[in-house]
Amino acid sequence: MKALFRELDLYKVIILASLVLLPVVGGWAYWLQGELEQARVAAHNATKSGGDLEEIGKFMKAIEEQKGSNLRQQDSQENPRVYFEQCIFGAQRKSAAGGLKRSDFIIDEDQPQRAGQKAEDRLVKVTFKRGGKEAFPLPRDFLLAMLFTCEAQSRIWKVRELDIRNSTVKQRRGSRTAPPAEFADEWVVRKMVFAARRPSVRTRGRGDEWRAR
Repeated sequence: MKALFRELDLYKVIILASLVLLPVVGGWAYWLQGELEQARVAAHNATKSGGDLEEIGKFMKAIEEQKGSNLRQQDSQENPRVYFEQCIFGAQRKSAAGGLKRSDFIIDEDQPQRAGQKAEDRLVKVTFKRGGKEAFPLPRDFLLAMLFTCEAQSRIWKVRELDIRNSTVKQRRGSRTAPPAEFADEWVVRKMVFAARRPSVRTRGRGDEWRAR
């Protein structure tokens, strides 16, 4: 053995080391090749139409929408004035009701009212008055958008009372002339009330929420 090591020179050492390391390096290269192939497949699956990135984007969007929905639900229950104000201005952006200001409507919450022996109703009244005086006409698409938004974005609030009149009809009361063939798309809100229901104070347990009614 000693004679063998005495005969080794630098070149022989390099050759022996290469023979030992070559399989190791080859196996490592083979493993890297497999990892690169998996990376290429993953990149293709991620970037293709309907791939992983697109699915992740859909999930993230759904999470954000659910988060916003949860916040709206919380606002609708804890801060009804804030909730209905947001719904009104949201409906205005989707309709022809331009120029609506915060001073043009009043949101009043009445004291809960009994609804039978085991339930009570929470009522919110929305009144449209310009300058705090007379009600003013609004387009029908705005009213429809507002009613839809208030009910669609909350589990608890539903329209309880709604009384609207066409402004043309209001102006013609007492007139003896024939009515026009068409009426203007201008509607005055005489009464608009939203309601939510929950068990009464005597029957509800801790954590009971308001429910749609």
